[in-house]
Amino acid sequence: MYSSTGFLYFLDSKTKGNDGFTLIELIIVLAIAGIVLTIGIPGFSSIIKDNRQTTLRNEFTSYFHFAKSVAVTQGESVTLCSRNSEGTNCNDSGSWDDGWIVFVDINGDGDKDSEDTILKIQQAINDDINITTSPASAKVTINGRGFITAQSTFTFCDSRGANYANVKILSKTGRISLSTASPTCS
Repeated sequence: MYSSTGFLYFLDSKTKGNDGFTLIELIIVLAIAGIVLTIGIPGFSSIIKDNRQTTLRNEFTSYFHFAKSVAVTQGESVTLCSRNSEGTNCNDSGSWDDGWIVFVDINGDGDKDSEDTILKIQQAINDDINITTSPASAKVTINGRGFITAQSTFTFCDSRGANYANVKILSKTGRISLSTASPTCS
């Protein structure tokens, strides 16, 4: 593959004028890239929503496990509840979308009293994910043995509806699990 001058063809000075793209080649490449992006972006959007929902569920689970761990190690009740806008107390009529708090509940009544200590605060959720509970309780109290006062179900829904929703069940024994039942979103 040597030219008469002894250089490789692609290094030969005679071929220097042919190493660019034509305008037509550039337009074709841009058109193909546009088609690929048009097809791929909606699928990518679904992946992003799945990841956001999974992240939020995992965050909620970690707060629950943290609360249970503190309750068992300290031998005191710990409450996980939806928070008020300041993050200083529970909001009984509030939504879990507003975030939640974990606090040591010294008297175990589920209410944040002046002697109770806030351990963690989850900020409000900015995504299009909403969390509903059943029963419509805004708090979960875990006693010093790791048991909770009542079974609760938390449904995580986004704008795609019930087909993409997930349900976490907190059993009275303090176990958290992902439900296989068909959720309903409101």
